Amino acid sequence: MTADVTHFEKLLLSLAQSGDRETLRRFARDCARAAVGDSAAPPLWTEAIDLLEQRVDGILSEGTFRHRAAAIECRFPLLTILAGLRIVDARAATALTVMAALRTSALEAALDAARGERLHAQLATPCVNAASATQGMEGWPGDQGLDPARAALHCLHRQVLRLSKKS
Repeated sequence: MTADVTHFEKLLLSLAQSGDRETLRRFARDCARAAVGDSAAPPLWTEAIDLLEQRVDGILSEGTFRHRAAAIECRFPLLTILAGLRIVDARAATALTVMAALRTSALEAALDAARGERLHAQLATPCVNAASATQGMEGWPGDQGLDPARAALHCLHRQVLRLSKKS
């Protein structure tokens, strides 16, 4: 973990200590949204994000959220997600991010959703090396310096901006 990530997680912890659960919940929802992005999300992800929206908007009681979140979370295919992580599939990280945002603890949801979103950024970034450059990379953009670690740091900076605007 980099110093930036450690500092950011301490910021999330301080929000929890100050009792600002709403900001943490909003942030967790935004991490899930960002990981899903503009892709065609499976219905389960859409259902989870809709539930997160209702929680953030104050439409649901905490008990109703817990019940519905548990019902959604148990439908996530964990073995498929683990298999996806083994083959470096960014969609597996997206699923983990959405699942994390469903946690009942606002702090756990924020921390784990942020980690999941950064993992998604790492897995979604092609790692270009000499072997892959000779195996059909002609369709990729000119920047051959793509780096998963840089992608994760870029994602962290977007998370900091998202958290600081509190919307």
